[in-house]
Amino acid sequence: MAYSKTSLPGTKLFNTAEGRGCIITNDVLYDKLKRIYFFGYNDAKDIVEEGFNGKLTNIHNALGLANLKYYDQALEYRREKYIKYKEALSKLEFVSF
Repeated sequence: MAYSKTSLPGTKLFNTAEGRGCIITNDVLYDKLKRIYFFGYNDAKDIVEEGFNGKLTNIHNALGLANLKYYDQALEYRREKYIKYKEALSKLEFVSF
């Protein structure tokens, strides 16, 4: 899988009300990132990397799960707004799409 990252602040379509995000990566990089976000510990609980606590709180995780239920509805609402904005702005000569 290719490396990718995304953030999840409250302004995003899917959010956890927090600016932290997620990373989509390959298996090799996953192990290193897993150690970094867990204080640098490996599976044997030895510190092998510089690390930090990069996990979301339980509350932020719960908000994300609750928001996931409304993803399709929120996406449709944003599509409708996009269409309205595009229709209104396309009448202006100095705006192009």
